[in-house]
Amino acid sequence: MSPGLPSDPSYRGTRKPALAESFFICSIWGMDSIDPTQITDALLTSAGWARVGLTAPTEHIREQAAKELALTICERINPTPIIDHNQLRLPL
Repeated sequence: MSPGLPSDPSYRGTRKPALAESFFICSIWGMDSIDPTQITDALLTSAGWARVGLTAPTEHIREQAAKELALTICERINPTPIIDHNQLRLPL
């Protein structure tokens, strides 16, 4: 048993990686495949600090940058609908 692996008893109670949270955020029910051009477009139009932040010397900045990029990709793939609060909601 290698130290630091999930099967190691000392692993319990440690902080989980931020990328695991990002994967949960990005999981979309019923999506079979993702178009690489959507990901490319999302990465190229994402915040500049997040792209540069992946190479930062401190771990917390790299994690924040990775989370920001993941959220940008998820938003591009599955955009949230824009709600117009001036539109009346009529019952069906």
